[in-house]
Amino acid sequence: RNLIRVTSTTGQSEARAVIVATGGGAFEPRKIGKPGEAELKGKGVVYGMPDIEACRGKRVLVIGGGDSALESALSIKDVAEVTMIHMLDKWQGMDAYVEEVQGSRIKSMLETETVEIKGKEKVESVVVRNKKTGDTQEIPVEMVSINIGYLMDTKIIRQWGLELEGNQIKVDNVMNTNLKGVYS
Repeated sequence: RNLIRVTSTTGQSEARAVIVATGGGAFEPRKIGKPGEAELKGKGVVYGMPDIEACRGKRVLVIGGGDSALESALSIKDVAEVTMIHMLDKWQGMDAYVEEVQGSRIKSMLETETVEIKGKEKVESVVVRNKKTGDTQEIPVEMVSINIGYLMDTKIIRQWGLELEGNQIKVDNVMNTNLKGVYS
């Protein structure tokens, strides 16, 4: 019995064949790379859609200007005091989201970038800079939701021993990988 053992967070399985279907790969959130981000991750810094209950009654800064950022801000606007910042001079998302944000009580700051996320045990404020004027201001917040896209992470695929060609799993004309019984 030449079975392949697969271990996941929920247990182990054995099979004669495994199909790896990761789409473009495993993804991880793009980071802003500013002081305080790594230190306060999980202590008020979140990536992607924020938890509505965790935001209730808080001041939240949403970073980003695309659909994910706009949708994140809209999802919490009724339970939190929301400020959005985006580096560019206009929103990049769907018109319907942009119009809804503009018609809501969400405070929007375009052409604004993050300088630093501050806090001791948890997020307390964020320093931002207006890219046009160079003026900085410190915004008191308890949460920061970063929504600036995702990067493909092929590290886990390499750890499995699969051969890559660029960022894709290398396969032959019948989808065999370099591991016997593993297809992609």
